[in-house]
Amino acid sequence: ERAYVSLRPSGIAIVDVPTMTHLGTFDTDGFVACGMIKSKRGRTITVASSGGGGHIYRLDTSTDALVDAGTLGAADWHSFNMSANEKVGFGTSPGSDEIILADLTGPMASPIAALRLDPTPGMGNDQPDALNPGVRGNTLFVSLRASGQLAIVEVNQQTARFLHLSPPAPFNPATCGPPPPEPPNGQGGCAIHGVTVRP
Repeated sequence: ERAYVSLRPSGIAIVDVPTMTHLGTFDTDGFVACGMIKSKRGRTITVASSGGGGHIYRLDTSTDALVDAGTLGAADWHSFNMSANEKVGFGTSPGSDEIILADLTGPMASPIAALRLDPTPGMGNDQPDALNPGVRGNTLFVSLRASGQLAIVEVNQQTARFLHLSPPAPFNPATCGPPPPEPPNGQGGCAIHGVTVRP
């Protein structure tokens, strides 16, 4: 009945699907990249925008109300996901090569820890990006878009190992495509981006 569409540079559009009508737009503090996760029952969507180093909101899908749940203060922000029990949030901070763990149990979200995912020397040379499909048991899979590696994170231990999958290439952080001007052969862009796992 409803679709919620993230916009750039900020905001979420509300669409009535049966009539394909744009009903309105929520204001958000920055852009919502890969950062809208629906609860198991579908009644709430937890949203994380880029403002404030991870600005958390809760969207009530029955009333179309967006409630502010505070900021996490990360150095940078891109993707978001949460644990199966919906108590812990995970956000990527590409510029600082970190995963941010957040407590989602209260009305206001709060940071728990920052886990470095930095196998390549230098700041921002790995750039954690996609967190899908979220946590599987104690394991979180994270693509490192700049270095072409997959981080396999043991959440409770806050440790990670890394698997090199693709050579790095120059890219535009806003689009994950080649940096401007785009080369005629289409080369460049994020070395890897999304990740999912088989049950």
